Amino acid sequence: MVRLIPRTIPVKEILRKSLHFIAGIIIVAIGLIAQKKAEIDQIKMVMMALMLTLIALDYLRIEYNLKIPIYSLFIRSKESNKLSAGVSLLLAGIICLTFYDYAIALAAISMHIFGDAVAALMGKSFGSTKIFKRKTVLGTASALVINIVVGAIILKSAYIMIAMALISTILEMIVEKLDDNFIVPIFTGLVGQAIKYI
Repeated sequence: MVRLIPRTIPVKEILRKSLHFIAGIIIVAIGLIAQKKAEIDQIKMVMMALMLTLIALDYLRIEYNLKIPIYSLFIRSKESNKLSAGVSLLLAGIICLTFYDYAIALAAISMHIFGDAVAALMGKSFGSTKIFKRKTVLGTASALVINIVVGAIILKSAYIMIAMALISTILEMIVEKLDDNFIVPIFTGLVGQAIKYI
């Protein structure tokens, strides 16, 4: 059942998901423009630099208990003593761009970014019927729809698009204790790549 009145979502969660959307839009825009190998290599180098920066910030935050302005707003309590989700997502993105076809890698990363954000916001705001553990039917359905839209923008093959959208949505639903920011893009891309080879 869908709630007519949305629940209140914590400000920190809204900030995190807003960053997801902004990052997703930037990634898709740059990704659709960049097509040459040199451009893709430059994207990977920027991602590597960002990842190393986040690791340095996490080191200061964890080892010295420093409250880093702005950055600390995006850290969840479960990340208080480990690397942030941003590090995992950037690492997954670098791996995807290195080992998968470019369009498949871009779709896998983008599906996770947008699907995760939409599922969380819709599920926490309006979802009430649980489908798996804390995940709601509405949140999961919203993720699937956005994943299909993202796939349609980036991918040419309908088979690959549907398979990747389904896998990304299912993984987003069932992965809870492991880091979904790493698991979901890697395995979504792997499925897309396998179907392309088949």
